[in-house]
Amino acid sequence: MISHWFYAARLKTLPVCFCPVILAISLAMNSPLFRPMTAAVILCCVFCIQVGTNFANDYFDFVKGADTDERVGPKRMTQSGRISPNVMKQATVIMFLLAAFFGGYLVYLGGWFIFSIGLLSIFFGIIYTAGPFALAYIGGAELIAFLFFGPISVIGSYYLLASTWNFDLIYIGSGLGLITTGLLVVNNTRDIDTDRKVNKKTWAVRFGPVFSYVEYILCLYSPIILLDFITENSLEQMVVLLFLVVIAMLLTKRFGKAQGESYNHLLALTSAYLILYTIIAIYLLA
Repeated sequence: MISHWFYAARLKTLPVCFCPVILAISLAMNSPLFRPMTAAVILCCVFCIQVGTNFANDYFDFVKGADTDERVGPKRMTQSGRISPNVMKQATVIMFLLAAFFGGYLVYLGGWFIFSIGLLSIFFGIIYTAGPFALAYIGGAELIAFLFFGPISVIGSYYLLASTWNFDLIYIGSGLGLITTGLLVVNNTRDIDTDRKVNKKTWAVRFGPVFSYVEYILCLYSPIILLDFITENSLEQMVVLLFLVVIAMLLTKRFGKAQGESYNHLLALTSAYLILYTIIAIYLLA
């Protein structure tokens, strides 16, 4: 039973919420106002929002009939009958309530702007698959993923940790957001056939696999250009950026040849690319 909840939580998706915060922590640690406790609370809050979103996605995709036996991706716990719909809905509510609990402390520190970010994060986590205008069903979820797992997360976290705004972080935040968008592109391209049957109009469904391929290329290479722009030119910088270029080449080549379940492996590799990019960004910006 516990293993079912691990599957439902989709722990492999956690890098998309942790990487922006960890990057912000690394940059804010030199600030005399840095608060380790705040860093821990932010990580707890984004964890609850991410898992709550995954639970909501599991539940609402089942309700809307998007998850079926034809699904190529990992099995969903509600659709497979391992967790009942009512229990999954309750778990979703609990995770978002926990996010609000941790978020209360962050709002105390950061004020109304942080309150707005937290409220919108929960709101978009719910309507990603819920309601008549669910983002995943009308297209455009990529834009929300880019913003909230990119510049908003990095800039907002840095403000809470260092008590100052640093809007220069929009560049590195955009790099992380673009790679996160690339993960969504892989997921949606894999599910084109099943999504089309339930009228789930992701960008992949609307514009086709060629568009997705170009989008994926942009999502992997643009962050390298951004990192080159904001870091000091040196032999060391050139070597690590060329290393990222090689990895991006291998991943985009794999995307062009991917079929069926091979997209699942590509998702894992793209997630690893996000982690690698974050580590290199921290190293070059230190």
